[in-house]
Amino acid sequence: MTNFFSKPIANVNRRFFKKKLDTLLDAQHRPYIVEIEKGQDPFEDKYGRVTFFFCQLANTKVPIFQPGTVMFESAVVSTSTLTVHAKGSQQNGPILGNGCALFLAKFMACLIRLYDEKCSGK
Repeated sequence: MTNFFSKPIANVNRRFFKKKLDTLLDAQHRPYIVEIEKGQDPFEDKYGRVTFFFCQLANTKVPIFQPGTVMFESAVVSTSTLTVHAKGSQQNGPILGNGCALFLAKFMACLIRLYDEKCSGK
């Protein structure tokens, strides 16, 4: 079910998200975000969420979810142990927003850059 909604949303906002990454992500982080080539199948996780972007951490491809991605149960079940509460309200929503998607991309790119530096002994 999630795939049914996630795939067309990811396809529609693919160019928009790529432009955001290119303009708002630091030059040192951009090389770590890989876009799946046109004509290739997108990345799909076990929950059916689809994205056309990922980072490579060692031998693992880590999805970089695009804006509009359906998120976890913590977004809709306020009593979940994963739910984030701050200032008296629930902070995580059912759909990943632009700012959050960009933050997650930057976080993963930074993590992988630092991992690669540590592994290379720099």
